Amino acid sequence: PSGTAFVALMPMPVPNGEAEDAIRFSLSAVGTGWKLPRHYAHAIVTLRDVNTASMVDTLSLFTSLLAAVTEASQAVGVYWGEAGATHDPKFFLSTAHDHDVSSRIMLWTGVSVTHEKDGRLSLLSTGMKQLNLPDLLLIAPRATGNAALGTFFDFLSYSAEFGKPLPEGDTIGRTADERLPIHYVQSPIDPKVKVWRVELK
Repeated sequence: PSGTAFVALMPMPVPNGEAEDAIRFSLSAVGTGWKLPRHYAHAIVTLRDVNTASMVDTLSLFTSLLAAVTEASQAVGVYWGEAGATHDPKFFLSTAHDHDVSSRIMLWTGVSVTHEKDGRLSLLSTGMKQLNLPDLLLIAPRATGNAALGTFFDFLSYSAEFGKPLPEGDTIGRTADERLPIHYVQSPIDPKVKVWRVELK
């Protein structure tokens, strides 16, 4: 695949505190307390004229480009606008080093972690629209913690590699025998958008 890269340096921080606010949606900040250091400029990186087989290939190519820019510029953070997530650059570089979708999906999407009224974890992805796919709402027992996060990104990776929305009523699972039904519901943050919902037992 080939393309034309554009890097524009802006002599000011990302406006309106967007980058700082988006830290909460990055996996790199979950449970780590990482914060974006003070910064005085930002670079806008884009990739044009790309001839790839799929959106996954395009995002993967862009990820490699962005990793090179991040390392060369000694960036203090990586704000992935389409995911609404700001990543710790160390996390970004180590994750981008693995070219598998199962790893890079953690850079392409953010995750919003809240709780249901009954105390269960509610994990909502942000950014799957880049792949022309719906976001995932995963409901999990509170005690599952990090295991639920692992399952969450495994399901997103499967969706990305499948390449189209998983059908209503189909099932997905963590093992060959598990059958968790898929249902489409209103997004908890935008009632005009549908997300696919899965409940872990």
